[in-house]
Amino acid sequence: MIDFTMTFLHVFAKGVYLCLPILLFMLVMIFSLAVWSGRRMHLKWGDLLYWAFITALTVGYGDITPRDRVAKTCAILIGLFGILFTGILVAIAVSATTIAIQQHVDLSAIKPLP
Repeated sequence: MIDFTMTFLHVFAKGVYLCLPILLFMLVMIFSLAVWSGRRMHLKWGDLLYWAFITALTVGYGDITPRDRVAKTCAILIGLFGILFTGILVAIAVSATTIAIQQHVDLSAIKPLP
């Protein structure tokens, strides 16, 4: 079991490393858009970062809402970058799981459901 986990972590870390430029670009864009729109909404730094990452993770509690067109556009872009960021991490995790299963699980020993 530990071999499976170590293989998963190794492949996942390698995948994140290979995608790091893209992931960092998206984080920078999320942060930059948050600063720009947060300053237009007169948010403090803590509230600005909270709003940005709640929006990027598409949770959107609604306690902080943009009022003008520019801030609303930034919120949409933050959400899109957040979805892409999350999608890339999920894709890396699925790939790492698939590789770990191929290396450590005997699929022929698994009986199909009746």
